[in-house]
Amino acid sequence: MIELERYTPAAKADWDRAVIQSRNGDFLFMRDYMDYHQARFRDYSFLIRRNGRMEGVLPGNVDGKVWYSHQGLSFGGILISPKVHSADVLELFECLEKALCADGIEKVVYKPIPWIYPGMPAQEDLYALFLRSSRLKERRLSSTIDYSNRLAFSESRKGGVRKAKRCDIQIVESNEYLPAFWEVLEENLRQKYQSVPVHSLDEISLLAERFPENIRLFTAHEGEEVVGGCLFYLFRNVVHCQYISASVKGKADGALDLLFQQAVERYQRFRFFDFGTSTENGGRVLNEALIFQKEGFGGRGIAYDVYEFDIAVPEKLIFSDFTEDFLALSSTWLRDPEIARLTATPSFSAEEQQTWFKSLAARNDYRIWGIHCGSRKIGACGLKNISGKSAEYWGYIGEKEYWGRGLGKRLVSYCIEQAGKLGLSSLYLKVIPENTRARRLYLASGFQESGQEANMLIMTLSL
Repeated sequence: MIELERYTPAAKADWDRAVIQSRNGDFLFMRDYMDYHQARFRDYSFLIRRNGRMEGVLPGNVDGKVWYSHQGLSFGGILISPKVHSADVLELFECLEKALCADGIEKVVYKPIPWIYPGMPAQEDLYALFLRSSRLKERRLSSTIDYSNRLAFSESRKGGVRKAKRCDIQIVESNEYLPAFWEVLEENLRQKYQSVPVHSLDEISLLAERFPENIRLFTAHEGEEVVGGCLFYLFRNVVHCQYISASVKGKADGALDLLFQQAVERYQRFRFFDFGTSTENGGRVLNEALIFQKEGFGGRGIAYDVYEFDIAVPEKLIFSDFTEDFLALSSTWLRDPEIARLTATPSFSAEEQQTWFKSLAARNDYRIWGIHCGSRKIGACGLKNISGKSAEYWGYIGEKEYWGRGLGKRLVSYCIEQAGKLGLSSLYLKVIPENTRARRLYLASGFQESGQEANMLIMTLSL
């Protein structure tokens, strides 16, 4: 069972440990990095537990009625251990929606980690986003070198390297030149975009001091002058260019061409070398001159996506008599191969179904209800084999578009309530072992696994 717990500073050690042990975490998500700008954002991060054990974290913040993958980070999403499975991630998103809905949050803006960064496959969150009909809000295009399939520098970039060497430009790897590089960077941003770097010099100096092995500066020197540079973030698999800039003189003399030639060679131990994005306005505008330069170094396209989805307000369910309308629908639902497998329903004829339906009025061992969501008929549930103080629970949602909305627990709760009104003292159910989502639901509702019958797992509940 997945549980989400709001992060507090007291959980810093647990958080950092989970990041280190995750499939897709990196230094960017350590609290010493995230918390440098804690005054700017209202942190709304979660610890992820599975059956009581820490299995991951979810960095985030809120602004108004919107929850964001942490806005102070280039990307975010869930960080999960290798032990977390796909069904766990789907349950995690259900838990997230419930927690945010309870706090009045109306929308989620989610930045999944681009696939080049994780240490092993970790894109289950994209499937969970698909199930929520999430909207693609932004798609920024980055340029990346794959070291296993490198392209040569273009002739124009090679020409820049030769020119830089003729100008006797020297490349230095040292964070001590951060102040000089920041002057070049700030001047460029001021002249070209009337903006400033995301990090102040004091902030980036603090982060470089906290993470000296992950934040490295290369600068291009022409005599005593710093004429260009690149601040690199070194991730698990990726060298990422966080800030790139050159002075007018540095651009004219090919400073960055020589810098990147040396940096690309220097970092061959990594899997990817990422030059960063070349788009504006959420990816809707391509900076062709900028991406031409990066592609000249051998970079090719990687997408940095942002998704959004609305928090679903819990649907109102109505439990009613199981009428002939429900009978006709259930005939369709239970002939769906997936539903038939999950409910272990044998094949049946229309005549057999009609005979069963007509017998219900005279039976004391069976209770059945149709389920409405608003005006829509979506499923059925009930109690059967009622004998003495015990009965068997069953239920399903037949309309698949309502799957994954947390409705199953409400079916179980309703039938438990009805069992109490009938004076029953225990319930049991049968579920196929591979239906892990249903098993987690039943465990969360108080059922315990108690045995096996043929190919079915038996679960019981004392009322």
